[in-house]
Parts: sequence; C-alpha cells; structure tokens
Amino acid sequence: MGKKSIGEYKRAQTVTLYDAGFTISGIARQLNISWTCVKNAIIRYRDHGTFKDLPRTGRPLKLMPRTAHYLKCLAHGQNRTNVNIITPKLNDLSIIRVSSRTVRRHLHKMGYTYSVQIKKPFLKKIHKMKRIAWCKKFRCYTIEDWRRIIFSDESTYYVLKRRNKMMVWRTKDEKLASDCIEKISTGD
Repeated sequence: MGKKSIGEYKRAQTVTLYDAGFTISGIARQLNISWTCVKNAIIRYRDHGTFKDLPRTGRPLKLMPRTAHYLKCLAHGQNRTNVNIITPKLNDLSIIRVSSRTVRRHLHKMGYTYSVQIKKPFLKKIHKMKRIAWCKKFRCYTIEDWRRIIFSDESTYYVLKRRNKMMVWRTKDEKLASDCIEKISTGD
C-alpha cells in the first residue's frame, strides 16, 4: 500500500489541534486520518514551517541541459533518420554514456516524433517560375471556363503496404522543412 497524502488544510487543522493540547490519537479520530499522517504533519511544520508537500527527489536526468541542447542540434540534417546515428555522436561529446533508448526518450520530451517523411515533388527554380506563369495566365478564368477543363494525372496504387517509407525525427513545426521531406522527381 502506498502513502496517501492529506491536503494542506487538514495539515493546518492537525497542527492547530496539537498546539491546542489534543493528543495525536485524538486528532486522528477527530479528523478521520491516520495517526501517522498527524505525526508527519506536525514534524513537517516544526522542521520546515510549511503545510505544503515538500519537493520530491528523483533520479537525476542523464542528459544535462547543455548535452540536451547538443542532442537537439544533432537531430537535424542527415542525422534525423536514425537514433543509432545520433547516439554515438552524443556519446563522443559527453562523459556519461547514454543508450539509444535514452536518446529516444529525450527527443520525445523535446517534442520530436518519429514520423514518415512527407513526399513532395522536388521543384527547381524553373519549375516554380513555370507554375507562377501558369497561375498568372489563367487567373482571369471564370467558373464557366473551369467547368470545361478536365485535369488528369498519373497515379500509382499499391495493393500491399509499402515497405520503403523513410522515417525522420521532427517536431510539428518542422513538418515541411527541407530535410524532413522526401523529394520525388517531377519528370522534367
């Protein structure tokens, strides 16, 4: 069974009743809490002068803020694809050795997800200029003009799931960053 914490108000009541001369077991019966909680509340107030929960310690983080910043820098460019590439580079920098699982956990804490690269056509400057020229040429078309036009495109359909998806570590804001996109040929 774990310890159940009582609120600050109950602790204040406990200390007040104790100062008024009540016994620990009498306070426990009156407030309907265990005598251990009463005793701990009194000791906490005597030692620390507060009714609030004390800060709890835990296992310290393996990565210090500076190392975490370096990890964030490593999770860009060519390193985005695999934690097994990032981990040795991070271990070369720091004194403390970390596992790839620790690197994954810290990347998740920093807001990174391991996501599929978005496929976008690779557009050269000339492709962009041609697209803008096409838009300017047809910007005066009415709805009736567009109803007479049919657009068609070649598409590939896969019966089975594709296995060649490229995965990258990225944040939500980096969804369309150049190193998070899988560039496909436009056929020009």
